[in-house]
Amino acid sequence: MHYAYNYTWKHNFTISSARELGFDQPLKEKMAFASLKTGATYRVVSIGKAKENDRDNDQMPEDVVQTFSGRQLTEETLSALREQCKWEENHREFLILTSE
Repeated sequence: MHYAYNYTWKHNFTISSARELGFDQPLKEKMAFASLKTGATYRVVSIGKAKENDRDNDQMPEDVVQTFSGRQLTEETLSALREQCKWEENHREFLILTSE
């Protein structure tokens, strides 16, 4: 799936990441987003250009987002978000929850 904004995703205390993350709008510090697959939430701590060892390879996005875990969504909230987004397993996994 193609996104307008792509990031190398460093979660918790990751030194070098092989995981990518994408959204149709840019992430900003203090934003929160959730996995519509698992109900896990994440808080954006910082965004910046990749430094040496941030990404596993040079083909990964140059923008790096650092996140920490938030609280788990309740089953009711997760179901409501899935319904609101008309989400299916093969669709994008993440949804921005807050703008700050």
